[in-house]
Amino acid sequence: MALLQSHAVVVVEEQVEVEEVKYKFALTRQGLGFKQTKLLEACGGDAELAKDVVQLLTTKSYGSVQAEAAKGKNNLCVTLGTLGDDNTATVKLTLGKEVFWSISESSRAR
Repeated sequence: MALLQSHAVVVVEEQVEVEEVKYKFALTRQGLGFKQTKLLEACGGDAELAKDVVQLLTTKSYGSVQAEAAKGKNNLCVTLGTLGDDNTATVKLTLGKEVFWSISESSRAR
């Protein structure tokens, strides 16, 4: 039986056998949720940029994202590319609109 929540990000997994019964353990952390339509709007309709923003934010620690959000008054500014490069893109996201503290929270949002 799987008890892993859909919004959990697996950090490490291990399977052990005790008296011929196999157990699978996973160390997880909570993951962010995104409202895809709103995220795509914030990225100017660029699906590749939206995908990159999600990838960057999901690789950050939950605590660092919380600190950035608190500092930005519930806004996150995500910059992708090399600073000073013409291909740099900055996307401003608002908590509760494009990004959420969990997938379940984002699925309840309108």
